[in-house]
Amino acid sequence: MAKHKPAGWPRHMAVKRLKGSTAYFWQRPPWARAKLIGGKPCPVKSQALGADYGEAKAQAEALNEWLDQWRTGRQPVRERPGSIDWMCETFLASSKCTRLSPDTQANYRTDLGRVRDHRLKNGQRFGERMVRQVTPEVADRLYEKLRARKDGEDTLRLANGCMVAMRRAWNVVHRLHSREVPKENPFAKMGLERSAKVTVPASREQLDQFIAAADVLGLSILGTAAMLCFELVQRPDDVFTELAWSHYRPEDHPSEILVRDSKTGQETWLPLIDADGSLFYPELEARLSRTPRHGPLVIMSPRVDKKRRIHMPYTKSWRSAQARKIRARAKLPDYVTLTAFRHGGLTEMGDAALTDQEMQAHGRHKTRQMLSIYAKRTLRQKRNAARKRRTMVVGEGTNQAQMSE
Repeated sequence: MAKHKPAGWPRHMAVKRLKGSTAYFWQRPPWARAKLIGGKPCPVKSQALGADYGEAKAQAEALNEWLDQWRTGRQPVRERPGSIDWMCETFLASSKCTRLSPDTQANYRTDLGRVRDHRLKNGQRFGERMVRQVTPEVADRLYEKLRARKDGEDTLRLANGCMVAMRRAWNVVHRLHSREVPKENPFAKMGLERSAKVTVPASREQLDQFIAAADVLGLSILGTAAMLCFELVQRPDDVFTELAWSHYRPEDHPSEILVRDSKTGQETWLPLIDADGSLFYPELEARLSRTPRHGPLVIMSPRVDKKRRIHMPYTKSWRSAQARKIRARAKLPDYVTLTAFRHGGLTEMGDAALTDQEMQAHGRHKTRQMLSIYAKRTLRQKRNAARKRRTMVVGEGTNQAQMSE
């Protein structure tokens, strides 16, 4: 046992000098071994804390907090201000989260839940740790642990989603409770690796095949949804839950359509008619003119709900199942999904040599960096770049020749 302990040495932490190294341990006090409080035995067991003093100190303090919670019968840590559980619940209940789409809120809850329920070496849930105990080093180790999990096909994407959710929750709750949540965010600037799994964009030819198969199967409404994703580069969730008939050519915008992105909070009026009166999306508007209006949303089920006695939006599971059926009928590859049609529309804009500013305006992206994720690089874009470059070179050569004459 160390004779002289530094200031702030945690209770019940011991140190042992080994050959060439030092090891720290947390020792459960003798009185807690056989004592029952509230009919429950002490949940904290003696355990090794590793060789790093800073990490050992943080773990010991967390174990002492857990021990005191059991000894005094206080409310669980997850309900107390300052814990990771509390921070996550505060974020999920904030307006910054509740104003997002239901699917986005569900994704945040799932990702934060994975972090909160992650078990540490001492058996404690990560959510029970106090916010101030989480350092950048702790966040990095958590990221690596989540990446190493074996319960998912794409653990990198799962881990990235968890870190992004924690970063967002930390920032939001800091502004609400700056005393409990420090300004320095350990989940920021982590240098997350990109997942190797990317969405392959669907082409316009594949869109036509998908629509034709949908019409044959009596699922023309999904063909219309696919075209909306492609032409308006709108997320499938927003096509099914946000796009309303009141957004299409209203009296105050007779030649435009309002497109909203619930994920980013962005919305914009897209023009439907050119300056010369020609239509930008004649095929899309033709399909919309034939689409029955069963309710406020453009895409709604023709069946009336028995309990509510109104038409309801399609569920996510139903539209996914029907899209697979259409894809099989059209003999399209598995990557052709409604999301792939949105990526296809953005990639087509890249092929059309739109500037970054034009693509950002149409696609409603907040930053130019996001364009590289959705607008995939194609041979056509490379040829356009080479053609423009060659035109410049030939033009400069002609000008020089004229000047020499």
